[in-house]
Amino acid sequence: MAAASAAALLAALGLSFFPLTWGHALGQIQVQLNLAMTAALCAMLAGRPALAGALLGLCCLFKPTYALFAVWALLRREWRLACALVLVAGVGHGLALARYGVAVHLEYLEFLRGLGRLGESYWANQSLTGLLHRWLEPASALQWADSAFGSSARAQLAPPAFDWAAAGFPEEHAGIYVATVAFSLLLLGAAFWPVMRGPRGRPADGPVEDTMRGPMR
Repeated sequence: MAAASAAALLAALGLSFFPLTWGHALGQIQVQLNLAMTAALCAMLAGRPALAGALLGLCCLFKPTYALFAVWALLRREWRLACALVLVAGVGHGLALARYGVAVHLEYLEFLRGLGRLGESYWANQSLTGLLHRWLEPASALQWADSAFGSSARAQLAPPAFDWAAAGFPEEHAGIYVATVAFSLLLLGAAFWPVMRGPRGRPADGPVEDTMRGPMR
């Protein structure tokens, strides 16, 4: 009973956590993706890499950047995780291509390019790009046009039909873009370097918990 009560309390605290409730109110699917990520981590630590890979594959259907976990899994020689991830993501994207065609996927890539170039300054965006934009232009943190974003997105995802300014996005800033790219490369290096070298400078292999415990040895 104590364990069940503690789990219920943690669930209640988590569900009432403001960033989660606000993200849900905004319709951000990242809330559900974070839940899937947490479940994947729990599955991996429980010795169920195939389930973890399937959950990560589902995340890839919404945000292709999660495919980096496939690279991580291959470097770790976690074959079941990698295979499950690629299978779920491959089947899902194949069905999407068959149903919606290639054009909408290319439009989405163009949208991602524009989003990566501009970033967001809205106060609810807690990325490095958002923080830098708010430092340079504090007033822009309060600008977000839901109606303009919705109408532009329905009309066309790809620019120039998408009106970035009307949707509340900031102007392009070369310094912020360079800083964001540099920080992203730093994060990738920090994530992949221990995996590639192993806990004692050896090529990494074995289960994921070895990597997580490696620095403690």
